[in-house]
Amino acid sequence: MLGQTERGVASLLIELRDSKITVRHGTTRETILTTTAVEGDWKKLWATIDDLGPEIPSADPYRAAFYGEDE
Repeated sequence: MLGQTERGVASLLIELRDSKITVRHGTTRETILTTTAVEGDWKKLWATIDDLGPEIPSADPYRAAFYGEDE
């Protein structure tokens, strides 16, 4: 049995650059979090997103090739 569906509207922008992961508010672009990324953090982030539902195909062919995903 499925629970109630999530209500509301929200968005995040997540960027990995120069060993830093930055999370920004999707509308205001305000920085919510900046953290140093270590090897495997980006893969863990995607694993968390993938756990939310069906597999999300990558729009980034370089990411898809690196992680062995189908485009």
